[in-house]
Amino acid sequence: MSEFIVQIMDTITVFRFILPLVAISIIFFAIKLTKPPREFLYLALSISWVAGFLNLLVDIIQQYYGFWHYTVGSLIFGFPIDLYISVSLVVGVAFPLVYWWLKSLHKKFVTLFVFVLPFYFLLQDYVAISVTGNAVITLDSPYWWIADFFSLSVILYGTLIAFNLFFLARTKN
Repeated sequence: MSEFIVQIMDTITVFRFILPLVAISIIFFAIKLTKPPREFLYLALSISWVAGFLNLLVDIIQQYYGFWHYTVGSLIFGFPIDLYISVSLVVGVAFPLVYWWLKSLHKKFVTLFVFVLPFYFLLQDYVAISVTGNAVITLDSPYWWIADFFSLSVILYGTLIAFNLFFLARTKN
């Protein structure tokens, strides 16, 4: 049994190393797909911190109220900062670029995209928790998924609001 736990921990260590590389690959794919003007790319890069900050903020609230807590090693103040960097890259850069692309060229899909994404990320979290067990986080409440869905919505929609506000500010100048 202990060999299995060591194997899972080694896998998670490798995953934590690879995750930022995957995030950068997703960004390159989003750039290739959307072909944004430089101003949109720079705007998405400049607001990527919003997604990471919102993610950290809602996770602090969730841990404080006892929905879950991290069990993985190498934590800074109880949080794996490398995972937050990856989220801020994907949600803060790739998500606004795809949103802008859909809004510009495929308007009928933008509402569906924005509505479905929190559900997709909730499903992703559920699968990740099912696969890793307690190796990364421990669920302390049966209602973790409600808090997770709320936090995912705050992160995604907060990033979109920031993107739209900064976009409007740049176009008025």
